[in-house]
Amino acid sequence: MKRSVVALYIGRLVSAGSTVLLLAVVGRLKGPDDLGVVGVGMATGALLSSLTEQGASMLVVRALAQRPERARQIVGGLTLVRSVSVPVGVALTYGLMTLLFPAHALAISLAAAWLAVQQSTELTRAVLVWGGRAGMSGLHTSIENLTWVGVMTALLLAHASLEVAFVGGLAVLLCSLLVGYVLVRILLGWFPTRPMMQDVRQLLRDTPPFTAFVVLGQLYTRVDTLLIGVFMPGGLAAAGGYFSAMRLIAGLEYLPDALTRAIYPYLARAYVSGADTVRGMIRHPMELLLWVSIPVPFVAFLGADWGFPLLFGPDVLGYSWVLVVVAVFVPMRFLGYLLGITLTTGGAQARRALAVALAAVIVIGLDVVLLPRLGLVAAVIAFIAASATTFGIYFVQVWRHFGLPPVARAAAESLACALLAFVAGLALRSVAPAVVAAPAALALFGVVYAAMWLVRRAGPGKPRPAEV
Repeated sequence: MKRSVVALYIGRLVSAGSTVLLLAVVGRLKGPDDLGVVGVGMATGALLSSLTEQGASMLVVRALAQRPERARQIVGGLTLVRSVSVPVGVALTYGLMTLLFPAHALAISLAAAWLAVQQSTELTRAVLVWGGRAGMSGLHTSIENLTWVGVMTALLLAHASLEVAFVGGLAVLLCSLLVGYVLVRILLGWFPTRPMMQDVRQLLRDTPPFTAFVVLGQLYTRVDTLLIGVFMPGGLAAAGGYFSAMRLIAGLEYLPDALTRAIYPYLARAYVSGADTVRGMIRHPMELLLWVSIPVPFVAFLGADWGFPLLFGPDVLGYSWVLVVVAVFVPMRFLGYLLGITLTTGGAQARRALAVALAAVIVIGLDVVLLPRLGLVAAVIAFIAASATTFGIYFVQVWRHFGLPPVARAAAESLACALLAFVAGLALRSVAPAVVAAPAALALFGVVYAAMWLVRRAGPGKPRPAEV
């Protein structure tokens, strides 16, 4: 399981880094409005991909754990749905964008198509993880994203238009989609085949809660960027700054995403076999997530005003406060990934769907009402309210089904270490020369926190949070 987590996390980290690199290139070469085009396009693509993917990357793992003898037919049925839904969805997206952003409709639609195609590829990567090939799944993700951002960066540096560069990126992702099926054939020894009617009926029965969760989850986490572009004056520039901040947070969240993807097959098999070990299996991952996530708000406070414009250009300096505020809620969101996948394992996917449905209502309601009045403050308020609501529901449901999640001790210890490291970093920043104050403070914070973590981990009788 450790190797699976590392392999998947490397792939997801490369994915996050490639997106941030693309935003940095566009922001510096093309300016804040084109940065907003990328942000709105990828936010729209997240919503589009949730509709076309329909939760398949989560559903397929549980379905294969329950019916491994029908693997070829299950994957074949899910592939058939995608081959129709993705082209239709991209065409409808283009039609909608011509109404909302007529001057940028093609570029936004191409960026949206990236995520729809990429999410289709996640089906084969989920199958590889189920088949014990998490390393190859992570490698596939890494190569795909490095090639994707490399091709587009080269085109942009050659002064190509956004549309031409985006077509190049889409071509890379389409090739990667085909490679995914080739890897399943080579590594697992089979290829998807035409499903039988019984397979289709079973998938139709299983799909709704997974589809609802993915669609509503993407709605509440991504629709804010789109609404900023629509409702705020100078919306594209504001959407670009806000999306850049949220992508940095989303990049951090690839760790819990990779961890839950890796642990999911084990949890699913344990639950199906009736083993009463689910709560025990999530204890060490929960400790690890707390130790990694609790320092994030302190890091953002020490370095956001320095690092944010360094990455995306001086025009986005005014949006660095967004990163500082939302970073406070990163630990809660990290744990939400693990609590959510625990509910999915226990057959409570419908409850996850209800939680994110409520979160989506909160985000859309607050954004529509408050964005014209409060600007980006409204989007941040909506994000906080939705994240807290979802986490609260997950926590209570896991408590009811599996017992109280073991979070108190690890949270207290990691918070104490982070506070001490923060005091040291803040003191250094207050006396260091301005040009090096922020990076020096961040470096000292990291050294102090890592040292205390190592001392705690080596202490006698202590659990080891790195073990999962």
